[in-house]
Amino acid sequence: MESPPLVTGRFGSRTDYILTFFAGTRDDGLGLKADGMIGSSSWSSDSITPEVPDQRVRQARLRLRYMRPSWNAEVIGRVGDTRVTSEIAGRIGLVPLPGVVISGDARWQRHENDRTSLAAYGTLGLFWGPVSLVGGIQYADAVQAPALATDSAQQTLDGLIRVGLETVPLSGHVALVQRDAFQPLPFPDLPVISAFDSTTAATYLEADVKIQTSRALSLEAWYSAPIRGGRTDLPSGIPLQAADLQPPSHGRAQITYRSKFWRTFRSGIFDFKVQVAMEFWSGGSAGLDEAGTPIPLVGATFYDAFIQVQLSGFRLFWNLRNAYNSPDPYVPGLSYPPSVQTFGVKWDFEN
Repeated sequence: MESPPLVTGRFGSRTDYILTFFAGTRDDGLGLKADGMIGSSSWSSDSITPEVPDQRVRQARLRLRYMRPSWNAEVIGRVGDTRVTSEIAGRIGLVPLPGVVISGDARWQRHENDRTSLAAYGTLGLFWGPVSLVGGIQYADAVQAPALATDSAQQTLDGLIRVGLETVPLSGHVALVQRDAFQPLPFPDLPVISAFDSTTAATYLEADVKIQTSRALSLEAWYSAPIRGGRTDLPSGIPLQAADLQPPSHGRAQITYRSKFWRTFRSGIFDFKVQVAMEFWSGGSAGLDEAGTPIPLVGATFYDAFIQVQLSGFRLFWNLRNAYNSPDPYVPGLSYPPSVQTFGVKWDFEN
């Protein structure tokens, strides 16, 4: 007898209407530019909760941007009839001196039930030839899910510092990322995990590297792991972890062959890409069960492949996930399908 699925399929009807417009003072993108959007998105005939009335979100947005070679600024205003009822945001970026880049953005939103969200982010980058040093800080007193009337704003302060090297044969970055404590929302449609535990402040080590052995062949990898702080209530068999479904060690490596075959297609309209990747993570925790006990996350390794052929605006691609049919789950209690293949065609053309 076949057991019922743990996650119920959801069906419905979604309809979107979007009208956009724009105007600018210069053809090269500099100077003053304005663009706007009027849109509507609706969801109806829900198969899980048919008693819930049809949902519709209407919104309008206007953005003004002014751009110069050494600086740019923009202001965005948006209004809606539900969830995010009003928003105002601003961004600025400038290069005051050669090798110095400053950028920042801020956003204020009003939600239903008299809730508000405020977030701001700023970065400072210093560049000396191939070497870079970037620092950033982010403040938020924001609602995680405006659609949920019971969700309230949480205050967080995060930061990072990153050192990088950019050359043709070798490039990479090493960063320390500070993440504040946070209480994530549960996923009610995921019955195998009742809730996610609150996180404590933690520091992550993140690194990436790219080796370009030739014009067509490259090797890339990234790695992330918490090195300070994190959870203290985990069983003895689970190592340091800062948050559920964020394993103590998580990385990905991929090798890519990409060529335009210039000797055969001198116009450059042909592009061929083949990529093989491996992603892995160590054991950790994946949330809380009904009794409030941490659910173990099993360490796993997955292999992927991707092939794409492009001729001008025409693309033909094939993607393979979990190539070696690993039985390890991505989410405990839910099996990861073996040899998932997707393929398709995309064609962009202009008249």
